[in-house]
Amino acid sequence: MPAKVAPLKASFMIAAILGFLVSVMYIRKISPSWAFAFALLFLLMIIAALISMVRAPARGQLMPKLEKGLKEEPAAEEMEKEAPEEKPAKKAAKKKKR
Repeated sequence: MPAKVAPLKASFMIAAILGFLVSVMYIRKISPSWAFAFALLFLLMIIAALISMVRAPARGQLMPKLEKGLKEEPAAEEMEKEAPEEKPAKKAAKKKKR
């Protein structure tokens, strides 16, 4: 049975990285054993965040926004249809610059 992976926020990753750096740089001077314990904990948090980035469904991160009534962002194809076409003079000017 495949594991269910929860999407984690970017702040979780930032907290893990900062915690790891603080525990390696500053806590090591005070107590090496506590520094190792904290570094291991924050390293596991970083690994969890990386797994979440790769395996978690992106739809899970959008669910709170959808529940609040916000629309989904339009697909790239829809945005291309709505974008106005460039004037031929602008296209020629861009080609000359290249």
